[in-house]
Amino acid sequence: MNVASLIIIEDDVRIRQTLAARLAERGHDVRAAGSGVAGLELAVSGNPDAVILDLGLPDIDG
Repeated sequence: MNVASLIIIEDDVRIRQTLAARLAERGHDVRAAGSGVAGLELAVSGNPDAVILDLGLPDIDG
């Protein structure tokens, strides 16, 4: 299996934690943010393979 560098941007903490845990269990490098601004900072600093983005964030819409 290929390991991917992933960023999850989700304001609902339960969804964010569940997604992060499930993907990490499969060996992926997962970082997560609870807001759009924090997620953008992670994306700029980390060069992820993919971003899982909530389209209804309170601070930035997807």
